[in-house]
Amino acid sequence: MKRFGAVFIILLVVIGPGCMNDKDSSKKSDQVNSQVSVKVSEKSPAALSKTMPFQILAQEIETWSGHLDLINDQGPATTEIKVTTPRLKLMGWFGDTARGVTPVKAAFYFKNGEVFYYAEMPLNLVRPDVAEAFKKKNLANSGFDFIVDISELPSGKYEIGFLGQTKTAAGKCASEFSIVK
Repeated sequence: MKRFGAVFIILLVVIGPGCMNDKDSSKKSDQVNSQVSVKVSEKSPAALSKTMPFQILAQEIETWSGHLDLINDQGPATTEIKVTTPRLKLMGWFGDTARGVTPVKAAFYFKNGEVFYYAEMPLNLVRPDVAEAFKKKNLANSGFDFIVDISELPSGKYEIGFLGQTKTAAGKCASEFSIVK
């Protein structure tokens, strides 16, 4: 696991507020409805942990696409998150748009310097707008909506991103945000 941590840190690249990493993806993201209206369930929030919730099996972590559409029902997401409660409600989508697949396992993370905080991220929201924008029907299940407990997370600048794994590949996308409590 220590070896993975070193490799992961080297591979992380900040690619902009929406995780869109190339002109083609950015153009297609304009077609994705970033104001999807879905009520996030009031289930128990995901707890942050300094341990990755699953083991990455791929040798290389690729850059995938995704977007944080809403943070605490506000959106589209900006680069500053003002927190007034110990919970963040997150909604968006994440997937391998090149192959047109959704990860079988996914995690949301905050990175501050060399310290990572992870939360398991369920991909459980149907997003036909994402599938249509990328012309990949398997991206229809790329959406997420979940609540994460950030009560132990200090204010500061963070790389915030998604990390996922399919049966054959692993990928991530990340952006920089400031968390203000």
